[in-house]
Amino acid sequence: MLQSKGGFTFDDGLIIGFSVLMGTFIAFLPPDVYNALPKMLRPILGNGFLMGILIAFVMEHIIYRKRIHR
Repeated sequence: MLQSKGGFTFDDGLIIGFSVLMGTFIAFLPPDVYNALPKMLRPILGNGFLMGILIAFVMEHIIYRKRIHR
């Protein structure tokens, strides 16, 4: 993102900042919230690092997808 021709935009900062914020939030969930998650999804939804990466991926490739003008 930093080496792209367009420079560092607000959308880039939003993608990075929000994914870090959500990953940290998920990492510090109380045990009661973690135990309320379905057993099959606990390793995925309770892992702050993994969720931060998934959120960044979704935001970068789906929500803030850059359109190519021809």
